[in-house]
Amino acid sequence: IMILFMAMPFIIGLMNIAEPLQIGARDVAFPFLNNLSFWTFFMGAMLFNLSFVIGGSPDAGWTNYAPLATDFSAGYGINFYLLGVQIAGIGILLFCQLSVFSQRLFLLSPGKNYSVIRRWLLRWQLFLY
Repeated sequence: IMILFMAMPFIIGLMNIAEPLQIGARDVAFPFLNNLSFWTFFMGAMLFNLSFVIGGSPDAGWTNYAPLATDFSAGYGINFYLLGVQIAGIGILLFCQLSVFSQRLFLLSPGKNYSVIRRWLLRWQLFLY
C-alpha cells in the first residue's frame, strides 16, 4: 500500500514540478488530463481502502493474483480491492504515458537542446519510467 499509494504519487508530483522547469515550459502540456489522472488515481485509492471496510482484508497473498484471490477470499471486498488497483493504475498511466511524453515532445523551448548527452539524470529516469 505504501509503495502503490504513497511513493508513486510522490514521484509523479515530482515529475509535475520538475519536468516543465527542465524543458523551459510554463506548465504541463495538458492540465485537464493531469487533473483527470489525479482524481482517477485518488478514486482508485479510495476504492482500494474501502475494500478493507466492506469485505475485510483480502486473503490472496502478496501478489493478489485474481484466481487465487477469489478462491481464498469470500465476500465482495476482494472485488473492490482488485478494481481499486486497476483504476489507480489507469490514473497513473494517463499521466505518465500521455501527459509527460507529449510535454517532452511539444513544449520544449526553442533555446533548449534535447540531445541525448545533455539530459539530466532525472529526465533519463522519467523517460525510462
